[in-house]
Amino acid sequence: MAAPPAAPPGADLDGRPPPNPVVWLMRVATAVMIVVAVVGLWRRFRSDPAQEELIRYSTLTVPAYLEELARLHGQLERLQAPGLGPEPARALLVDELMPQLVRMRRRAEAVRAEAPAVRESNAEYLAALDAYLEMDRAAVRAIDDPAAAGEAAHRDIVARRRQADDAVRGFLEHLKKRCELAGLKLVPGGAGAAGPAGR
Repeated sequence: MAAPPAAPPGADLDGRPPPNPVVWLMRVATAVMIVVAVVGLWRRFRSDPAQEELIRYSTLTVPAYLEELARLHGQLERLQAPGLGPEPARALLVDELMPQLVRMRRRAEAVRAEAPAVRESNAEYLAALDAYLEMDRAAVRAIDDPAAAGEAAHRDIVARRRQADDAVRGFLEHLKKRCELAGLKLVPGGAGAAGPAGR
């Protein structure tokens, strides 16, 4: 079948203008107050091992995740290019997007997570990546299946993309709450810090 109907030029999967990947990254990071790494805090404050692991995860691992997600959204924008045919779309999905998601998932699986807050947060990130993988597979099936209805396939892909994006936002929002529950003070990214609160 033909590729699922393209959204208007410059439109996202649901018909709205897509954010620039960097802008998207900054909006998400700012909204949940993801913080930059301030290694000196580990020396200035005494914190328990679970707090230190959560600080390292929030300030070192998560920013790397966000960079990968920004690149991923750049790839997704390419799928919305005006006039993109089924074969180029399939090549992008199979040869670029899928391997990128697999690499992201393998890196996330390799993260050592002993503290419950880190383990739960990383599991949520993995679930978000799985949602993107399912969206990718659904898009490939829509291209390969000649009997699939174009509009129905497009709506399914839109829904899966929204589900994956919402999973990322949930992962970040829950991470913020876990940091607060652990007694970590969060300051907005850019000039922020994370450290035991009330010290």
